Amino acid sequence: MLEWILRGLHRGRVTTRYPFTNEEPFVGFRGRVDVLDDGAADRDVEAVCPTGAIQVRDGRVRLDRGRCILCGACVEAAPDRFAFRATYETATRRRSSLVVGAVDDQDLAPTRRALGDR
Repeated sequence: MLEWILRGLHRGRVTTRYPFTNEEPFVGFRGRVDVLDDGAADRDVEAVCPTGAIQVRDGRVRLDRGRCILCGACVEAAPDRFAFRATYETATRRRSSLVVGAVDDQDLAPTRRALGDR
């Protein structure tokens, strides 16, 4: 991060070649939370999240990235189930696409229709 600040002060406005080349995030960048294991969970997993982004339905974990504030409580409490992925690309076309983990086909139907994958 400091490298970018110093480069900007020295050269003025600095841009990257993204999206034409891959932009590597800086060390320590959290990016987004991924669900590594969405099965066989009890409801105690939900209590870890201060915003209610984690839900357990029928023993399966769902994470709503739209509610996630990247606090890292889930990654710290259950590193075998959750992990940070250092990536800048987190945008989706629909709000429902921000829900990851145990998502059934009905949850993905609007996204598939929008993308033409029927």
